[in-house]
Amino acid sequence: MSKPSHSAPKPVDLRSPRLGSPPSQSGPILGRAPSVAAGALSLSLLILACSAAEPGAEEDDGFDTKDVSSDVDSRIRPEDDARPSPREVISLVGMLPSDFPDDVWVYEPSSIVDLPAAASEERYIVFKARETLPIVAAKLEAKLAADGWSGSSLDGGQPVIFRKGDRRVVVGLVDRREETSIRVEY
Repeated sequence: MSKPSHSAPKPVDLRSPRLGSPPSQSGPILGRAPSVAAGALSLSLLILACSAAEPGAEEDDGFDTKDVSSDVDSRIRPEDDARPSPREVISLVGMLPSDFPDDVWVYEPSSIVDLPAAASEERYIVFKARETLPIVAAKLEAKLAADGWSGSSLDGGQPVIFRKGDRRVVVGLVDRREETSIRVEY
């Protein structure tokens, strides 16, 4: 029985454009002389152009600089700003309808998952929260009560009417395992 003969592997130049071809006699740089020369020429022209500019030449654009005394900063007061303050930033995925009441707390974090059609007379919004129904119910009841809304407990699974003066909102919760759907009719 004869043993199969094994030949030694051929050397491969990994810098060569094609693997398995014989090593280049000119080397990796000399074989690409035209592109390297063009790159070197471009770089040297760029360096030459940058060094030709006089230091401080960019400051002569017709602008005057003046020192401002430190007492200007001490007179600026954020509480004196007359601009209207933006609505509180909330962690909500989606955009609330423009007629959604400002004093109805939006569960955070949540996503808007349903709205009525634009031509519809219905006014509701459905949010999805990634928390269980008991947690959502407790947070929502506490926030609505703190904002002046009165109503019964949300843990019964039935929609609850919350009132504030002559206004009302109806809130319903649906348990979806680890998520809760929150429907707010306004």
